[in-house]
Amino acid sequence: MINWIEWFKLIPYAGGIFILIMVAEFLHVKSIANISFTRKLVHFGVGILTFFTPFVFKELAPLIFISFAFILVNALTLYLKTFKGMDARRKTYGTILFPLSFFILLFFTWEENRYLIAYGIALMTFADGLASLVGERVRNPLIYIPAFDKKSLLGSLASFVTGSAITFVFLYFHWLGMPVDSINSVIEIISIVLIMGVITVFLENLSLYGSDNITLPLLGCLFFYQFLNKDPAILIITYAVLLLLIWVSLLSIRKKWLT
Repeated sequence: MINWIEWFKLIPYAGGIFILIMVAEFLHVKSIANISFTRKLVHFGVGILTFFTPFVFKELAPLIFISFAFILVNALTLYLKTFKGMDARRKTYGTILFPLSFFILLFFTWEENRYLIAYGIALMTFADGLASLVGERVRNPLIYIPAFDKKSLLGSLASFVTGSAITFVFLYFHWLGMPVDSINSVIEIISIVLIMGVITVFLENLSLYGSDNITLPLLGCLFFYQFLNKDPAILIITYAVLLLLIWVSLLSIRKKWLT
């Protein structure tokens, strides 16, 4: 039997996104705000709205429907260049990858731990968004090129702090009520927080054409889930070595050190 209440919940969610896009378009057309501001307005606004969906919705079907619909609509509007207030100065598929990552998270985490969806969306919204915001707003942000796109050291620092803070908050609620009865538990928490901050920066640095809109939420959730369910000490060492090897390989290819 269809639960129409759950489907009606889509109205404020989709309506809120539509209003954000229209406001961004108005600000851009009237030259009230530049393209960077309007894109971030939509990025943060849609991200915040999506963050609350696992707490508001009780059924999966409406969210699957709306995420798939936005994948199709965003792909069409990107192809037709419909919304000038969301056009980037560089080539990017971030507007398509955003709902796609949400769609995938719904499929793989809804039944077991739907709050991982909120974690992934938070990483994508705030860690990525703040890194870009800091990099653009700060004078002389110390630019470097880790793999494909230009990044700033201050932006990466903002990404690290944000990713670590988000992880700490989710760990707090995950372990709420559980006894932290030894120094090992404290070290474990600190280790997970710091390594997730590093992973956040790493995934954000490897972004190409807005790919961090899918790598950050999906891989971020995967790593975080592994830390929660297996031996964190082993995982930290394994992932640290793996990430280092991947990063060095990409740098080697980019610098043409390898033939």
